[in-house]
Amino acid sequence: MTFWVDIFTILGSILGAIAFFQNLFKPLMEYNIKRWEFIKVHYISDINFKNMQLSVGSSNLFQDYDLDKLNSFVYAIKDNLEGIRFKSFLNKAYDNLLNEIVKKYEELREYVQVPWWQPTSAKIWLINKELFYRDAEKSGRNEDFVKADKEYRNHLAKVDDLLSEIYQCFNRIGILANRTLLEWVWPLKKNA
Repeated sequence: MTFWVDIFTILGSILGAIAFFQNLFKPLMEYNIKRWEFIKVHYISDINFKNMQLSVGSSNLFQDYDLDKLNSFVYAIKDNLEGIRFKSFLNKAYDNLLNEIVKKYEELREYVQVPWWQPTSAKIWLINKELFYRDAEKSGRNEDFVKADKEYRNHLAKVDDLLSEIYQCFNRIGILANRTLLEWVWPLKKNA
C-alpha cells in the first residue's frame, strides 16, 4: 500500500513541478508566438516563399515584391531589430536559424543579380537566358549548347535549392516559437 502512495506522491510532485514551470515560462512562450506572428505580418510570410519558389520553378522569374520582403527580413535580422528578437532559455537555437537565413540569402543574391538576372520595368527579375547561351551561339557547336544548357539548369536549380533552404529555416523558427514548455523539456523529435 505504501508503494502505491509513494508512486502517486512522486507522480503528483512531477505534475505539480511541470504546472509551476509552465506558468512561469508562459509569458516567454507567448512573447515568442507574438514575435513569430509579427514577422509573418510585417516582414515575410509563407505565401511570399511559395510565390518565389513557384515563380523560379515554373517561369524562371522573381517578383520584386517577394524578393524585397525577403531582403527586408534579412536586413532586420542583420540590424537585430526589436521585432526579430526572440526570448528563450535556449536563445541560441533562434540565433542559429536566423544567421543561417542571412547566410543562405547572401548566397542566393550571388546568383540573383545582374548580369544573370535582369530587372524589368514590370518589377520582375527575369533570368538572362541569352547570357548563358551567348558563347554557344557564337561557336554553333553542339557541345557548347549542351554545356550552356547544363550551366543554365544548374543555376536555376541552385537558386531553387537556396530558396528551399531559407524557407526550411524560416519554418523551423515558427516551430520553435510555437513549442510548449513540455516540448522544450522533453522533445519527441530532435530539436528543430
